[in-house]
Amino acid sequence: MDSGDVRGEGADADLERFGALLESNLPALKGFLRSRVSAKLRLQFDPDDLAQSVCREALQQSPNFQFKDDPSFRAWLYTLALRKLVEKNRRASAAKRSAAREVHLDSEYGTPAAERQGAWDSATPSVSYSAKEESEKLREALETLEDSEREIIVLAKFAELSHAEIAAYLGKSEDSCRKALSRALLSLAVELRKRGMGS
Repeated sequence: MDSGDVRGEGADADLERFGALLESNLPALKGFLRSRVSAKLRLQFDPDDLAQSVCREALQQSPNFQFKDDPSFRAWLYTLALRKLVEKNRRASAAKRSAAREVHLDSEYGTPAAERQGAWDSATPSVSYSAKEESEKLREALETLEDSEREIIVLAKFAELSHAEIAAYLGKSEDSCRKALSRALLSLAVELRKRGMGS
């Protein structure tokens, strides 16, 4: 695809080009979200539906997006996905705290909270323990990082951009991005070790 402004060939052509970009990146985007959504969150929403939601948001923001090249588009799309995923996790955490308070009150007043908890546990899908644990620990570790650290890891390891592509997207020097990624990966490694992963 030629570089240039996605909006430069008329509204219909713009939408068609933008749609083609989304379509070509959708399989990888779904894979990214499937690997990052915890088992309990899967009970609340489907990762594929979340991917569609990201695409809808991307389309809404398309008039403001200046296309440079495919890597910059991929970086932008994954950044949208990451923000939406973080938002979902934060909302779920808030709901969990609220539910915990309700369970506490229910237990005080005789409501069978334990039965509801048993229903929740039985609804959890049965998956490979080790794979589930590793995915969950990685997700938790990523969430502890600063936004800038999490973003650069996603760009490098999930969007699979080169140092030069990350630098172009973030508007920073390649050397500074390389150092930032190194620091972010070190922070991630520390968090993973806290969770029993890595040496």
